[in-house]
Amino acid sequence: MGDQRRWFILLPASGLALGVFLAFGSDASPLVLAAWIAATVVGQMLEVPAGPEDRVFLGIGVVVAAAVALRDPWSIGAIMALSASIASVATATRDSRRRYLTSFHLAEIAAVWGLALVSYPIFRITRSSPIGDDGAALLAIAAGGVAWFGIRTLVRTITGTQSQLLGIGFVWISSLRNWPSVVAVFTFGALFGLLAPEFGIWALPAAAFQYAFAHLARRRYHDAQRTYRQTIEALGRITEIAGLSAPGHAAATARLAGGMARMRGIHPGTVD
Repeated sequence: MGDQRRWFILLPASGLALGVFLAFGSDASPLVLAAWIAATVVGQMLEVPAGPEDRVFLGIGVVVAAAVALRDPWSIGAIMALSASIASVATATRDSRRRYLTSFHLAEIAAVWGLALVSYPIFRITRSSPIGDDGAALLAIAAGGVAWFGIRTLVRTITGTQSQLLGIGFVWISSLRNWPSVVAVFTFGALFGLLAPEFGIWALPAAAFQYAFAHLARRRYHDAQRTYRQTIEALGRITEIAGLSAPGHAAATARLAGGMARMRGIHPGTVD
């Protein structure tokens, strides 16, 4: 536990030092950097459900927006490093349970830097092609988003405790099911980054409308899944209500069958 707390202190301190160093090479003004950093920190404090047991911080959407709008690696690196450090300290101050280095923290850190390392070279290579700067930026963000999602899922699968209980294959497939929520956040950031230079602050409601529609559709989908599961559970209790089986028999049987299926690596959708 002491080692985890030491790493949790060391990582934000290193991020602050790296962010300050990158800020000196940035083409953006200090005011612009401060605005993007503040927006990213606020986004990192807000999380949305990405599945039954997963969540995505809106900060990654702000990082994507900054990458598309600024297109300067020094600026993006400074925003990522400084906002991640400030957000981790703010989160730990607000919630004492998050003062330790967990698989979730490792996954988020590795994923966001994976996004940067993949997207920037692609943007540099393709910006002189016929698709232009905007097309190159979107292509780079799409490739970086795939890298972000894959690295995040991989790190959480390998380092999380669930993989030891349920098997790496099951946790990996289960995490991949949450991609629609991730795409919605990335699309929000990319759309805002493209519209901001032309529409200014009015780009925010335009991008937010797209995200709100996708979020509402995803929310209703999860509600429909929950209603379906509740219906199955109610039907399974009919024999208990009629006195034909012991109370809790159906739930215990379902948990046992689900556990055996997960240990065998059966697809999560089939298990559900």
